[in-house]
Amino acid sequence: MSKSEFRPGEALAGALDQVGALGRRVGRTLDQARLSTADALTDSASSVRDTGETIDAMAGKTAAGLDSTAKYIRRHEFGDLLGGLRQVVRHHPGRFLMGAAAAGFILGLAVRSGGSQKERS
Repeated sequence: MSKSEFRPGEALAGALDQVGALGRRVGRTLDQARLSTADALTDSASSVRDTGETIDAMAGKTAAGLDSTAKYIRRHEFGDLLGGLRQVVRHHPGRFLMGAAAAGFILGLAVRSGGSQKERS
């Protein structure tokens, strides 16, 4: 046999080796992608849990503040509330003005929004 002679068995074996090597490379790449995806999903789940805990804590604090305000209002007469408001204004005029401005802004939005809905009807 000469060098130029075609040997199908050797060619097939070489092709199979190349296909096998390619398959192993693809397998490693897919495995790395799978693990990276799993890690990203784990990180996302952790982030969602942390955010949920933060929201729960904030909701709990807000609810406690609202409960406290409700108890205060139930225990005091209207005149007492005005007296308490006067003390707050005297001691914290800047905070009072900022709160009043915020309340006015929110009330204005609510009134404007209510008017817009009536116009649409």
